[in-house]
Amino acid sequence: VSGEQVLNSTFRKIRVCNYFFQQVLPKYEAGTLSGEDVEHYIGEMYFMRAYVYFESLVDYGDFPIITKVLDDNIEQLTEASKRFPRNEVARFIISDLDKAIELLGKSSLYDAGKVRITKDLALLLKSRVALFEGSFETYHADTPRIPGVPGWPGEEKDYNIGKTFDIPSEVEWFLSQAKDAALQVVEDTHWTLTENNHKINP
Repeated sequence: VSGEQVLNSTFRKIRVCNYFFQQVLPKYEAGTLSGEDVEHYIGEMYFMRAYVYFESLVDYGDFPIITKVLDDNIEQLTEASKRFPRNEVARFIISDLDKAIELLGKSSLYDAGKVRITKDLALLLKSRVALFEGSFETYHADTPRIPGVPGWPGEEKDYNIGKTFDIPSEVEWFLSQAKDAALQVVEDTHWTLTENNHKINP
């Protein structure tokens, strides 16, 4: 599978999520959708978009943030292809996961006999995303892979002119988000941790 095919697949998935939001959110906000699981379904879609973006963050770092369905128009597509700094992409992912966490139910068997995306799963992914980005920015500090560092590919892009990056503060924020999200799951009485028996499985 070529890199181009992978990217095309990624953008198709993002478009599906955005199409869902474009069709559903106006009706949800207007109160014209019925059904007890509507919020859960919307939360699942926020989770799915966050997951696709997390895969892209891991693979590419800086990445376009697209939140609407685009027309087959070269000017519009070119404008939308601008790559946001990786820390902004990570914050976007966490924002989607916060929306998912707010809307999702807690039960792992939300539908009888079916395993569904849940609030706790969204919290765990949020912790994973935040830990990944906080760690990446820590261990790649002062390299061109970090926004704002000399030689960073986005440095000379006109759409990044005027942006400032306080990476130590970003790292602190991401790591605190990771800790807080994980703590919410650990403190939930629905789950218990396995006791450490201090034996290593051979």
